This record gives sequence, C-alpha cells and structure tokens, in this order.
Amino acid sequence: MTTTTSRAVLCLVLSVLVALWVNLNEMFVNGDSSIADLPLVQKPKSVLSVNGSVTVAGADGMFPFTLNNDMSGNLASIVLDYGQNVAGFPMFDIASISQSPIEIRVSYSESLPNIKDGDMLFNPMIRAFDLDRVNIHTIEIAGHFDTNGIQGAQRYQRIELLTVGASITISSVSFTSAIYTRDPSQSNGAFSCSNEVYNKMWNMGVRTLQLNMVPPRTVQPGFISTDQGLYISPGTAGVFLKGMSWINYNVSFSTLFMKNGISFAIRSNDYSETRVTLNSLNSSHNPNMIQVISAQELYPYETLYYNTSLPNLVENQWYDVFASVNQLVFKVYIDGALIFDINLPQSTNPYIPSVVPGGVGFSAKKYQSAFIKNLKVVDVSGSILHQDPLTSKQSAHDFGVGTNPVAVILDGAKRDRNVWSGDLLVAGPLLYYSYYANEYASGTLGICTSYQLKSGFVSSRIGTGFPYQTIDPSDDFVTPIFYSYTYFLASLSAIEEYYLYSGDLSFVKEQWTRLKLLINAFDSLKGSDGLLQGVNPNWTYDFYPSLGMLLGRFTKLNIQYAMAMESASVLAKAVGETNLAETYLIRANSTKQLVNEKLFDTNSGTYIISDQKSGIAQDTNAFAILSGIASLRGKNFSSTLLDTMKDQLKSGSNYLTFKNAGASFTSPYISYFHAAAAFESNREDHAFDIINSVWTPMTVEGPYFTNAFWESIEIGATQSASNSFAHAWSGGVSPLLSKYVLGIRPTSTGYSEWVVKPQTGSLTWAKGAVQTPNGKLSVYWSNSNNLFSITVEVPPKSKGTVVLQQISSASCVSINSKVYSIGSTVGNGGISKISKTTNGIEIGLDYYGSYQIMASNCPITSQSKKVVGGGSVINSSFMAILSLDVIIISILSVLFI
Repeated sequence: MTTTTSRAVLCLVLSVLVALWVNLNEMFVNGDSSIADLPLVQKPKSVLSVNGSVTVAGADGMFPFTLNNDMSGNLASIVLDYGQNVAGFPMFDIASISQSPIEIRVSYSESLPNIKDGDMLFNPMIRAFDLDRVNIHTIEIAGHFDTNGIQGAQRYQRIELLTVGASITISSVSFTSAIYTRDPSQSNGAFSCSNEVYNKMWNMGVRTLQLNMVPPRTVQPGFISTDQGLYISPGTAGVFLKGMSWINYNVSFSTLFMKNGISFAIRSNDYSETRVTLNSLNSSHNPNMIQVISAQELYPYETLYYNTSLPNLVENQWYDVFASVNQLVFKVYIDGALIFDINLPQSTNPYIPSVVPGGVGFSAKKYQSAFIKNLKVVDVSGSILHQDPLTSKQSAHDFGVGTNPVAVILDGAKRDRNVWSGDLLVAGPLLYYSYYANEYASGTLGICTSYQLKSGFVSSRIGTGFPYQTIDPSDDFVTPIFYSYTYFLASLSAIEEYYLYSGDLSFVKEQWTRLKLLINAFDSLKGSDGLLQGVNPNWTYDFYPSLGMLLGRFTKLNIQYAMAMESASVLAKAVGETNLAETYLIRANSTKQLVNEKLFDTNSGTYIISDQKSGIAQDTNAFAILSGIASLRGKNFSSTLLDTMKDQLKSGSNYLTFKNAGASFTSPYISYFHAAAAFESNREDHAFDIINSVWTPMTVEGPYFTNAFWESIEIGATQSASNSFAHAWSGGVSPLLSKYVLGIRPTSTGYSEWVVKPQTGSLTWAKGAVQTPNGKLSVYWSNSNNLFSITVEVPPKSKGTVVLQQISSASCVSINSKVYSIGSTVGNGGISKISKTTNGIEIGLDYYGSYQIMASNCPITSQSKKVVGGGSVINSSFMAILSLDVIIISILSVLFI
C-alpha cells in the first residue's frame, strides 16, 4: 500500500471514529435519564453445563473459567444461565489466551433446546440490532471487548472454543442493558394476592414489558454519517424509506470496501428485496464473487439467483456502481463495465408478486463493512427520484437505521423488534398499571401516526431507527409499514385509552388533525350495505398473517370500527368538537346494528370471521362482547356467547385462537380480550379459567421458561425456535389482575373519576396500587368468613365509586368505624352515597384520604370490625385513626380544593 493510500484510509477510519463519538455523545449525554436508574450490567446466575475440557475456578462457581482444546477435535464449551431473559450488548473480559489468534463461537437463545445454534429464524430488511444468534469472534489479545449489536432477549449463552490445541480463560461475561432499567418490583403500580401463581404472573407481565421498553437514543445507528459518506457497519441493513413506491429505476453510487465487501438491494422494502452482494478479492467469504439473492423476512430467507466473478475488486479503493431494474430485467455495471444482465425469476410465494415496489437498500454481513456516497436514483423516463451525497446525519435516518428518537415499546424483545400500533391495545394497559411511564405509549403511538398517507391511513409498524416525521401526510411512505386496516383502527383506540389513563390532553390535540383524516379514510371502505370491506387486499391481514387476507365483510374490522368511532367521539369531545363527537357515536351505533344483522351465525351462535372465511375466531367474539354488540342481542347473551366460546375453543387445557380456520395455537394476546370480556360480563369463573389455562403454563420452570410471556403457545411440548419468548402483547394478565381482580379502573380522564370493583374469584385477599397523575390510588381487600372488607387510599383531585358485589345482601356498611345503613343519606366525611344497585353496594368517595369499609348485616359488631387477611389486622383503634384522618382531610379539602 502506498503512503498516499495509507493516509487516505487513515482519514476514513478517523472520520468513522469521530462520527461514532458524536453519535454516541448525542445518544447518551442527551439521552433519557432512565438509562442510568439502575445498574446496567446483567451477569449470569450459574453455569448450566460444560462439554470437553472446562475448568471453573471461581468461588462463585462461574468465573474465571478456562476452555481447553486438545488436538482430538473435541471442542470445549460452556453454557451460562442468566436465570431469566436479559437484553443488551454482550461484553467479554478475556484473562488470557494460549496463542494468537484464536476463535470462539458464541450462541444465544431464549430457550434451552436451541442454545447450540441459536433460536431466531428471522431476516428483516431494516435492522440495527444483531440479527445473528451465533457469532464467531477472533481474539488476538487478552482484554475487554464488547459487540456493537443488541442481542434482544436470551436466557442462555453458549461459548465454544473453536481453535484446536488452544485454551482461553474468561474472567467475565455480561450484557450492558439496552432497555428500561427500573426493576419490576420498583414499578409505580403493584399487585399481590393470596394466590402466589397470580403474583408471579403479574411480575412476569411487567418484566415482559420491561424487556420491550427502549429508552430514547438507546439503539446505536446502523449507518454512521461522515464527510466521506455513510459508513455501513457490520451486520446492519437499511432501506431508503421514501423510495418504497418505486418499481422501475436506475441507481448509481460509489463504494469503498473497508472489509470484505458490501451488499446493495433494489425493490427493497421491509419484507423482501433483490440483494446484490459484492465480495472483495481477498474476502473471507466467496472472494471476488458477485451474488444476486432473493431475500425476504420469513422462510425461505435467501434464495441464490445468480453469481459470477468480479474484476478483482480490492479494499480501500472507490468503485462506481450502476444498476438498472425494469420489470424483471436486472443489469449491474461497475466502473462502466457490464457485470451481468439477467432476468429475475417469477415469484413462487403466493403472498409476494414477482414485481413489487421498493426502494434502494444497503447492508453489510457480519464480516463486511464499507463506505457509500453520491447516491442517485433516476426513473426510466430520466427524472431524478432521489439524490444525496450521503454525508449528513439525516441520511442515516432516511434509511431507517438511525438511533431511536423517542421512547418506544417493541413487539418482541428478540423478534421482530418493531413498533406495532395494534400491540398497544395490550402493552398500553400493561404500562399504565405498572410503570406508568406514559412517554413510552405516547412515543410509540406518535411515531406511528407521524407516518400518514394522504388518504389518511397511518403506519402500523415502525422500525426502531425510523425518524419521527414532522411533515404533512405523504405518499412517499407505502407498504409494508402500512400493514392492516385493523391496526389503523387500533391506533385510534389506543390513543383514546392513553388519554383515559394519562389525562394528557396536549397529546390528543397534537394528534387530532391526523386522527380526523384517519377517521374519514374509512368512509372509502363502506359498501352499499354500510359495512366495511377491505379495498386494498394488502391491508386485509390481521394479527396472525398466516391466516391470509381477510377479504369481504371482515367481522372484526367492523367491530373495531364501531369501537374506534366511540373512541373518536371521546377525543372529539375532549378537543371541543361536540357535533363531530355525536356524528361518530351515530356511526358506531349504526355499525353495531349492522354487525348483529349481517355477521352473526345463528347456527353456531357465534359471530363469523368474514363472509368469505369460515370458522370460529376467539378475538371476533371477544370483541363483540367488549364492544357491547353482543349485549344488543339480549341481556344475558354475552354470558351465553362465553359459554359457546368455551365449548368450541377450549381443547384440553388450552384455549385455541381459532377453530376450523386452518390454525391451531393459543394466543396470550387474544386471550387478554377474551378474559376481559368475561370479567366485563361478570363471568369471573370464565375469566379465571382463561387466566389459569393460558398463562399458568408459562410460569412453570422448564426449558422454555424465561420469566417473560411468549408470543404464542404452540400445542404440544415443543415450541418453535422462531417464537418470541418475551412478547409485550402477551403480558395482558397483569392489567387483568389489576383492573378486575384488584378492581381499579379510571372512568374519567386521568383518574379524575374511577371505580373500584373487585372480582375476587376464590381469592381471600388482594392488595396493590395504580399510579395516577395526582398520586397513587391504593386498594386492599379481604374476603373471608362471610365478611368483605376493603381499604381504599384516594389521591388528591380524584373521586370515585367502590362497588361491592361480594355481599350484595348486606344491610349495613361500616366506613372508618362509623356504621351506615344502606341507602342512608350521607354528605360528610368524604362519602357522597351509599346505595344498592344491580351491580351491588355502591359507595361514593369524594375526597382524598383513606377509607376502611366493611359490608355485613346490621348490626355490625365490634368483633366483625376486626378484619383479617393478607397477614394484617385492622383493629378498631386503627379505624378510629383513619376516621380522624378523613375528617381532617375533608376540612382541608373544603378550604383549599
């Protein structure tokens, strides 16, 4: 290498280092303080197993350990167990190596059966995390090293020494966290009860959420902007987001290989692309070859179309690349010389056509890195579609692999690591009843709605490195981030639910213009009968894409539309558009009637999937109950429908998500809505049966236990390696326990008004709290010996109703040791009413303070005033103190509130 070339390469390396320092400074200096709330290093709990010659010398039974290979070929390995799923950047401290270099093979898995070869079968086109669950590291000197790619979730880590006749001593292995770091035990919300399995469930749900909460500016950029162009880091991939509508075009750019080569792609989107891999003359993989590959997100991930030799491309030298794609004709030139002119094959995938729109993408394998600059894309008529020297920070964001601009909740910690709007229907309540870190909900919802088409539809899924759009609605962004009509509606419902729990009116006002455009977009879907039908078949998928396109009159779409219109009515009223609020309610009620008239099957006694899809769907019927549509068929029909669902969908100890629809599995996501429908119908027997059947198996220690909840449960003992074992949408049991069993729910925005209505099942006590904008609302109830008692701690600027249905026949109520008869006139001590309704005994509490309530038959004796449960006793003296406390608080409330 000449002196001039050496200096040029040195300048490039310095450019990368300076740019990386600037990016990291922006990420962490200006980042979210929650990153440093708790220690960020996660270490293994034990050595699970060893193979070959392994010496564990540490007093802790783990570190240091030595892997030693003789010449026989029996490779030494060790499996470390972290006790639960952990997430972050892997770190290693190497105490010594016997020779240089040596290689180690490190694999990661959430489940034990897949630890040897890793557990993820997934191939996203846009990523800034470590896609590979098996990494091979070449170590030349002892010391510390870490990796720049996030490993999203794993309980197990396997380290194998590959070099024969060598040894390595490792003094520490750990992960630097890349998630929200507050421990679930320190969350703002809390729940415990007399059933330890339910206590474990609640904490596992919060841990599942935690693994999927990504603080702002936590994800490292995949592409690094420098004055020499974009540096493409090993293992990363990005797609020009505004080019996803392109079909036939020419692309040109310059590239310099830093190591081994680079890949670029045409017609690239977030699920498929045609990829071209350029390997340098001295590449460690397929040297001096060019490969054309069909790549897609799901199996089969890569299919080789074509390969041929290159004209001796070397590292540290710039080359000009030109590519042209027109229908199925694909040509590539390097420095003006034609490399190939081929016809791309027809697609064999029924879900992916042969010619799909897509932009320009760049990626690097784990063994590759390169610079790119001077990108230019021109359509077949010669018009410039995009031109960029690729030297600005915005360039990295344009490819969807910048750092994450806001706090978000992912779908799954390991896979997909995307932000999905529909998942907030469960992840939202899970957040509100635990951490109450509401910026994670507003960040997730806000960045999804920031991608809006001119028609009004908003994005269903966003990559963690996508920029937050501040532009007006634009058709530059098209499929696949606009995934599903049902997910479009989920954004609307989730924003209304966010407003209910947070009281954040400013966010609603910020979103309102976009939401109105979204609402109006659904007018184009209405048929002559008033029901919605999917106009764009690509958007007719639902939460389970393998079920296929749900064409025609899709029942769940219409139910969700009715629910979304009710949400829209609430939001319209909040921003002062009362006439519009009434219009939306009319739309909701009309749709409800039409669903009952046209989408109910009298033979099966259930709501159909669609007029073109047979079978019974758990979600369709659960949503029919939650929306109030089922109750329009009669006072007790919701209960009858629940019995039918149990009869049709329960198989052994499992609740199936579908019957006779071509799919057989259990979905914790959908089971959340099923259990909620049962609770809402006062069928707690059915609700607890769902909880026990669906979530209990995931709490049992075993090869798939991660202390987090799974994306789905496959029928049988074996779970797929591609399953996500820490999926936020599956943590719904936690809000179910807080909302229905503990009994707390807001009825007006920001908990300004609320209801406490425990549904106790066979439990003898429960206690816990939820965070509100003005403090914690706490509840403790005990149910034993024919006596029900409850203590409610009411925060300031808040009032609510306690509903006791456990002893609805009671004639007296004791509140803070004062006895009231049911229906007596009250108006002091913070008590606004004591009445009996069809729901049970209702007690209105109007002022903040502590209220200890017992319900029984008159007279309430002094003995019955002693309430035992949950390991605590509340005696008469304590009740007197509470009474005095409420009196003082009441006086202060009159004076100052």
